[in-house]
Amino acid sequence: MPGGIRWILVVLSLSAFLVPPVSAWMSYDIIASAGGHVFSLHRSTMYMNFSVDGSVEGSGNFSRWSDIKKFAGIEAMETTSCTKPSDLSYDERIRLMSREGPLVVVVHLESIDLTNETHPVVILEESGYLQVDEAWPTGYADYKNISYSGPGIKTMERYVNNGDVIATSIDSQKLTKESLYRGVTNRSIWFVNLAKNGPFVNRASNKTSYYALEMSSNGSLTSLDVINRDEPGKEVKSQVSQDFVGQQTMRLRINMEETIIYNREDDNWLDCCSGGFLNISASDRRYLSADKIFDCTCSNYVADPVPVAPGS
Repeated sequence: MPGGIRWILVVLSLSAFLVPPVSAWMSYDIIASAGGHVFSLHRSTMYMNFSVDGSVEGSGNFSRWSDIKKFAGIEAMETTSCTKPSDLSYDERIRLMSREGPLVVVVHLESIDLTNETHPVVILEESGYLQVDEAWPTGYADYKNISYSGPGIKTMERYVNNGDVIATSIDSQKLTKESLYRGVTNRSIWFVNLAKNGPFVNRASNKTSYYALEMSSNGSLTSLDVINRDEPGKEVKSQVSQDFVGQQTMRLRINMEETIIYNREDDNWLDCCSGGFLNISASDRRYLSADKIFDCTCSNYVADPVPVAPGS
């Protein structure tokens, strides 16, 4: 059969705003179409060292809102409020470290016209293959200690690490709550096959999410939601949802971890923080002491040159 090869439409956009590192966003958008199917990927990060050490204590009204997102798939949101005069103690420590690392994109798209010699029918076969290798090291840690007594406090926290979600929501009249979250990611690889039977997407990552909670509450509602999946919008691999009403005491530890097959020397860059993001001692787990997790000296990390994509 006579045939020919022609290119399929591909939109591939890589954008990096090269301004001083303290405010430089890096992002990329990939849209590929083949075989009647479309794959898109939109990612962003920023070179960032961010820290918060805060303490509030006294009587009165209190309201707080925070939102962190667009850091290599790591997000955090918190809202806390007591609208009537109350007794409150609120301590927090937050650390966010992110780097612009190597990014490798491999694209192979083609179409073939197969002409049937017996009948004047042209069969168009399209296929495509993409591989995206993103190495953007990012670490986030959030420690909170809340003590409250009064007409009512509402507090909600939600943490996302590339599809993995840990969220709590509490409505209480008397509350003591100590929590620690840490999320780490330093590499993600997407393997995308665009074929006539549908797009097949496989993603592998180096990512870890850890959450520890010790709480005592007397209130109307306490909710916990834990979701484990490969990335946002994809099928949930496991999920735990719990609701409690009344008086309860809760102690829990949650750990979700995924390790990629392809490792490089710089994949474990956060290990340079002894007892830092990736490790907490047994005593720290028991008492939720956050001192070690914030004693990190690896802020001068420099990424290796762009690596050769696996299989090339």
